[in-house]
Amino acid sequence: MWKAAGTNGFRPFCFKTAAKGDPRGVWNWLLNIVGKQLTSFIVLDLMRLPLGILTGVGFIGGGAILKRGESVSGLTTAATLWFVTVIGLVFGGGQLWLGAGGAVLGYGILHGLRRSSSG
Repeated sequence: MWKAAGTNGFRPFCFKTAAKGDPRGVWNWLLNIVGKQLTSFIVLDLMRLPLGILTGVGFIGGGAILKRGESVSGLTTAATLWFVTVIGLVFGGGQLWLGAGGAVLGYGILHGLRRSSSG
């Protein structure tokens, strides 16, 4: 069911960050998994358009990731850009409840885990 967990090229960066004690790696991984699963519920005849949009935003997200020495920044920004794009596609596909649920889940991932890591 969670096919994104095993096939995700983003995963090594997320776990490397999490292994250093930084919870943002887990946040990024969770946003990516939830976003991939939301796309599996979209049923559109014209699948080329959403896939092209996701590919383009993936390249934009790749540009948001910066590596300076051993420090990598921008992973949460890239994951959030991609996730918000997926939410927009879900709403655009007419799946209002799925989009609202995904938005609430994404908000919970970003803000809920931030509170648990700072407290």
